[in-house]
Amino acid sequence: MEAYEMTYREPAGVRSAPIEEVGTELRLPGMFCPDCRAYPPSPFYAKATRLPILPTSELSALIEYYKARAVSAEGGSYLLPEDFSILAEQVRQLLLVPPQYRVRPHIGIGQTRIRLTKYPPKWDICGLGPYTGLYLTPHAANLLLHSGLTGFDIHPVLVLNRSYSLYQGAELYEMVVWGNGGVPYTEPADCWWQCKRCGRWQLRCLQIRRMEIDPTSWDGSDFFHFVGYGGLMVTQRAREWLESAGLHLWVGFIEPRAEWYLDRESRDAARASRSPGTGRMGMSGFLRLGCIMWRSHL
Repeated sequence: MEAYEMTYREPAGVRSAPIEEVGTELRLPGMFCPDCRAYPPSPFYAKATRLPILPTSELSALIEYYKARAVSAEGGSYLLPEDFSILAEQVRQLLLVPPQYRVRPHIGIGQTRIRLTKYPPKWDICGLGPYTGLYLTPHAANLLLHSGLTGFDIHPVLVLNRSYSLYQGAELYEMVVWGNGGVPYTEPADCWWQCKRCGRWQLRCLQIRRMEIDPTSWDGSDFFHFVGYGGLMVTQRAREWLESAGLHLWVGFIEPRAEWYLDRESRDAARASRSPGTGRMGMSGFLRLGCIMWRSHL
């Protein structure tokens, strides 16, 4: 079985982005781990993982309390792993977050707002960039809900017009992905290591020739993230369904290739994650799980 990273892909001739993400009502603080020195802006970022749950005044007060506990690191202010872990558990209990959803640093909470210059859009499924949302028309949302594919939920978004007012009559949805791909096999072997302080899985290898789904840690979802963050992965079954459903897709699927590519953010983050004195190197939440063929042992 094969799986691929889902990426943004617009048709030829399109000159401007079809969506502007305005965001959600609240966002949790970031986190920095002094032990593994994971790149501060990026740990645990993942595509299509916002928490579409109505925030409360108690949550706002809780966030402000923890912001006051933030420490200065790498040009910003972030919570230490111990503080963020307590905050995440309090948020989970306060908002009754479903157990399959992760509470991540920097995660947006509340109904997502997006801005369109024209409605209806020319696409049925669209998602900008590797760490943003994945948006659906009512037609696509209905088909996906009855597709038998797993690893996601679908929630309505607020659609704004050019002047950032509510777009009357506009109806769009977002996919929230909770599928867990686990820790994949790698070639060379033993490239993954887990920070004991923050629990984050990282790579110590920059040249990966192959990565494969480990069926003992993958939950079987069709939409998922490896090690809980990064780009959105889909199984071959999901890709085939999406490409044959008759939908207008402004997304693509990275084709199998026998090499590992790092973008600039991933490379810089990996260098910043080197543990002093050990030569060990980790990779940021911006790692691009792309340009690789993923094959499971199933």
